[in-house]
Amino acid sequence: DDTVVACMKMIYDLDIRPDWWKLPSPSKTAWAKMSDLVEQRSPHCRGVILLGLDAPFEELTQGFVDSASFPLCKGFAVGRSIFSGPSEAWLSNKISDDQLKQQIGQNYMTLVDAWNKRKEH
Repeated sequence: DDTVVACMKMIYDLDIRPDWWKLPSPSKTAWAKMSDLVEQRSPHCRGVILLGLDAPFEELTQGFVDSASFPLCKGFAVGRSIFSGPSEAWLSNKISDDQLKQQIGQNYMTLVDAWNKRKEH
């Protein structure tokens, strides 16, 4: 967590002000530090999109929950977590084209549902 915040500071010190950050899910403590840093150094920043890094759904869901009270977090972009398992099965001829599409769609909707319910925890 401290590494991500430190790297963000270094980028700001280079006078780089991203409109968006795409970052791995930090802890609640790191969210607080990141939120303060962005507010101080780059108030025009539109927010953070969570990066998945092919993480299991349980980790992604926890990351969504941890971000729930921080308005800086705007969404997620976790493609590999959605399609890597089904794609591997499809490329190994273990599932059909239709099963591939169904599994990818189901995985996406599972994460959308977790995102929408993140504030209930």
